[in-house]
Amino acid sequence: MTEPAHVLHVCDFAAPYGGSFIRQLELLDAELRRRGRGPSAYGFPEDVRGAGWCERLRASGSTVHFLPRTSPRAPGRASRAVARVVAETDCGIVHSHFGTYDLPVVMAARRRPVVWHYRTELEEPVGERGPARRLKDFTKFGVAGRRVNRFVAVTQALAREAAARGAGDRACAVVAGCDTERFRPDAQARRRVREALGIPETSVVVLHLGWHWRRKGGDLLAAAARGLLERGHEDLVFLSLGAPSTEVVPPVRSLAFTERVEEIHQAADVFVSASRSEGFGNGLVEGLASGCVAVGTLVEGQREIFEGLAGCRSVPVEDPVAIADAVESLLSERERWPELGESNRAHIVRNYELRDWARRMADLYDELQGPR
Repeated sequence: MTEPAHVLHVCDFAAPYGGSFIRQLELLDAELRRRGRGPSAYGFPEDVRGAGWCERLRASGSTVHFLPRTSPRAPGRASRAVARVVAETDCGIVHSHFGTYDLPVVMAARRRPVVWHYRTELEEPVGERGPARRLKDFTKFGVAGRRVNRFVAVTQALAREAAARGAGDRACAVVAGCDTERFRPDAQARRRVREALGIPETSVVVLHLGWHWRRKGGDLLAAAARGLLERGHEDLVFLSLGAPSTEVVPPVRSLAFTERVEEIHQAADVFVSASRSEGFGNGLVEGLASGCVAVGTLVEGQREIFEGLAGCRSVPVEDPVAIADAVESLLSERERWPELGESNRAHIVRNYELRDWARRMADLYDELQGPR
């Protein structure tokens, strides 16, 4: 007989590489096993079959189930699939990530504790949302959300936002972490990746995460890049990781996502988060952990990460001139980059180490179920 799962993670995650998200689930599973809890089980969309990170999860002894995509045309299909997986795993806790499967999880969990993981910041304050969006918040948080035990947010700012949207005192922050073992300075990888990309060692690489071009402020980065070139900074190379080829704007160059994304960070000098909204800012945190100096917009979901760091310049949201000025300011201190980069990394290791996140998340599960 299969051992019941301590937790079932239901995740709308189908990225080509696992990144920090899959690594945090692996470390959380290891922490739960260390505490004598049962194994973790996972539900992912059907289109991740065969992905390298998915196969690694299965090889580790975890059970992976494949779920249909949620659809307005067939709303019950995903709910029935989640209910089947809940029954098969006999899990103690059902934990949904990224929002898509939140309602099916509530419908399928029966009397089990439910956790909704809250990751994405709104692009406007809660109080400025129109009647239709307020009704949507009431329906999800005020009605369906009554069945949820914890709304876990990846930053303190998002916990406040979730509370304002109707989660109340069930909203809490378990601040997200970074895989500081993978994301670290590596001179050998830096040389190899730069050579593969045709970038001279004398050039300054400005890196951006652009998989969601507008929300991540790709257009703002492109405008800032043009401004910097006009100011005579011709030794700058602008790269946007995951930027859609149909949307990326010169002089920014798009790079495809890769399993070895940490090597791209190691080849960079300056990381720019130009985001209009941001849940946690994984790319920024990973850039800081890799020893980059950085520029970050003052969106609520990430300002608490870098506030006060000498190696990170803060800029207003939607201000490409301020982004250009901040990069130029960092260029004027180029001789201090090793010192500033080391300080940035120490800050991330001290406050956002992924194993610490796993311990805090396991503690929350203990609160929901009681100690073993």
